[in-house]
Amino acid sequence: MPFLYQLRLALRNTYVRLLLAACLLAGVGAALYLSNTVVQDSSPLLRSQNIGEITALPGQRARLEYLLLAKPLSETPRYLFKFKDAPAIHVVKVPATSHLSLEREVLLRHGLPYAIATDAYLASHKAALQDGDNGPMDEAGAFLQRHAVDIALALLLLCVLKFGIPGMGVSANVIAPGKLKGSLDDLICVFRRT
Repeated sequence: MPFLYQLRLALRNTYVRLLLAACLLAGVGAALYLSNTVVQDSSPLLRSQNIGEITALPGQRARLEYLLLAKPLSETPRYLFKFKDAPAIHVVKVPATSHLSLEREVLLRHGLPYAIATDAYLASHKAALQDGDNGPMDEAGAFLQRHAVDIALALLLLCVLKFGIPGMGVSANVIAPGKLKGSLDDLICVFRRT
């Protein structure tokens, strides 16, 4: 129990509160910074929902560098393929029902080599799994990530304006008239001397 009492006393100190707030902000900033440590591939992406691109792959087998299948068990699996003579990665989003037919009728029937995309590949190609239109939560998260330092400085400025900087303010004591000792003449004389 003495620990909780000491903690409560420590939290009354303004410096301790500021230190805890700074540690919390540093932790959030470090988490946001370290969450994006995987270097993203800068290859351009050509997005499509055209299944004809997948059915045309057997005729372009010699040009095909790789063919990957991302998230095959989801509602919308994506085929990722790249040609040897082009830097762009083609991303074809198909419905799950069409994926099974494509796999059976095109890939397996023509013997096209393909693989399931690994987690490391998907981590370095996050844009391939996202649709072109991000939702409002993604946009809000990106905004917060871009402006985290600005928001932290604005909050610090608001706290300083509201509470002042500890140790820098002028302290004044207000004495109620009933607690003054002496007469009103003594008080007037004191003010005239100063």
